[in-house]
Amino acid sequence: MKRLFFTLALICASLGAVAQTDQTVSFELQPDGTFKTAEGKDFVILNFNDKKAPELYQMFLAAAFKGFQTEHRTTSQVENVAFAVEGITDTLSLRGAGTVVMQHAFQIMFHFKDERVKVDAPVLTKAYACMMVFGRCDKFYEQDSTFKEWVQNGSAFLKFKDGVPSKEKFMRNWIVINKKTNELINCVLRQLQSASEDW
Repeated sequence: MKRLFFTLALICASLGAVAQTDQTVSFELQPDGTFKTAEGKDFVILNFNDKKAPELYQMFLAAAFKGFQTEHRTTSQVENVAFAVEGITDTLSLRGAGTVVMQHAFQIMFHFKDERVKVDAPVLTKAYACMMVFGRCDKFYEQDSTFKEWVQNGSAFLKFKDGVPSKEKFMRNWIVINKKTNELINCVLRQLQSASEDW
């Protein structure tokens, strides 16, 4: 698998003017720290009629380069078959006893066949946190626990009971994490339609 290094950072949250596709993904954080769809799957299938695998591969790769800029990211590629995007999520603010600003290392894998794209559920690995001091956060620190361990062990910001967040404040944080994580993929999907128009 060939490895490429390039700079990426999510810029899609403010791209309201970018043309929308009619396909989006929606994964939900589970108590074990993984993400699954409402149907319990760890992937989604996107359909693209009359598109061959090499064309879809190039479309998505171009959209990924366009949708992420400025922070260090890497991709692993098997040409016309699959590629992965790795990096750091946008910051997200979680509220509990206080407020914590977090970032997470992620990996997203795209697989290509004729007329179909399989998108694996995002995998969040390392967790970085910065407690707010007088409303400011100057530096992120890698946590001792991984993202999965952070979720499984529970914290002042997220705990599960019977498979769902156990309190309203945890539900709010769960929604924030889901939204930010899904945006990593939906950002790329939103770029597809504009990729051939702006070059």
